Amino acid sequence: MKIEKNISLNNIEEYFDKALEISNKLELSKEYSNKNFFDVTSSLQVIITFIRNNDNYILTLPLKKIKISNELDEDFMSELQCFREETNYTATILSWAKKKENFEFESLEKSYLNNFTPIIKREMNTQADQFKRSQKGNSLFLTCFDHFVDAKGLLDSFYLDNTNFYDQKEFFFSPFNERLSFFSKSFNKTIATENLQIIFDDITNIIYELMLNTHEWARTDENFKELNPNVRGIYIKHHKGKIENFRKKYHDNNSMSEYLENSFSKDNQGLTTFFEISVFDSGPGFVRRNNTEDRDLTIEEEIDIIKKCMTLHQTSASGHQSIVKGAGLDRISRILSEKRGFFKIRTERSSLFRNYIKNPYNSVENYKDIKFSDWKSPGLDDFFSTNTKVEGTTINILYPFVY
Repeated sequence: MKIEKNISLNNIEEYFDKALEISNKLELSKEYSNKNFFDVTSSLQVIITFIRNNDNYILTLPLKKIKISNELDEDFMSELQCFREETNYTATILSWAKKKENFEFESLEKSYLNNFTPIIKREMNTQADQFKRSQKGNSLFLTCFDHFVDAKGLLDSFYLDNTNFYDQKEFFFSPFNERLSFFSKSFNKTIATENLQIIFDDITNIIYELMLNTHEWARTDENFKELNPNVRGIYIKHHKGKIENFRKKYHDNNSMSEYLENSFSKDNQGLTTFFEISVFDSGPGFVRRNNTEDRDLTIEEEIDIIKKCMTLHQTSASGHQSIVKGAGLDRISRILSEKRGFFKIRTERSSLFRNYIKNPYNSVENYKDIKFSDWKSPGLDDFFSTNTKVEGTTINILYPFVY
């Protein structure tokens, strides 16, 4: 299976189909041309689905396998740039125990890869190294890998001393906010500070709730057995441009086009900004984690489980799995409704979204009253498509900026 450079949200379902086919090779591209709404984390979910469904494969990386003499050499920087692609770095770490080679069939030993992958982690985990990713200044990418011993795969953005997930108050003073602050400097230096602060407070709250959810539910399988390999992470990016161009780009996507047809704030150059907040994991997903039935579910039953997870104070399991859920996701719904946001989730066979302009937040007693639309057929009420079964979960959010 090859991950082509043009992989995107628009063709992602074709890749999910391929990811379920038995293959002895996973081939990556040097770079990826699409970094539009949700493209990156959709690509990562393809990788995750492939890896979970293929035990024996070779990872093929677009590397020259150079002789390393100086980290400032052009060839070294070219090799490093391959790993600065979120898809390539994540696939490499998840495939750490697999055989790896380049396009010339030369073996890529761990000792060679270790010249590059620790640099990427330092760029994520160290404030001083973040400027080295200046070419990606409008995005922030942070990953946690749970399968390394001694919590070596965890980031200090989320874990105190690589052990304990921050509580909510601590998180606002954690290294994550240093990274978010650095990210904000690449956005717009002329924006009123108080306006930007409100936005990043919202982003911090959303990220905290979503990453806490992965910490609690995405590190083990549905039987609470530790997953190996396993990844959880976030991708934040600001997308800035003319609203007409955004609309043109998604005119064939009914779910996105309906949302983008609304009016959004513009700066003095007539440009609109959307913040993408995407969280992904390679856990069992919402449905398998909360399926208490010893049978295959219908798509309607899958949707019910997802709705329960979005419902405040909903208890959706019994016995050792019992827990009151929904507080974090309900809080996110409130924020997105107030800020006219957009929410998408892809897990198991379900692909759903909620346009909070069309369907603003309302408190519900019955989970069935939660409003979700089908990604493929948004105009059909209470109809949900059965999609290719995927691994893990991606949650994608658009948060429009108000100038």
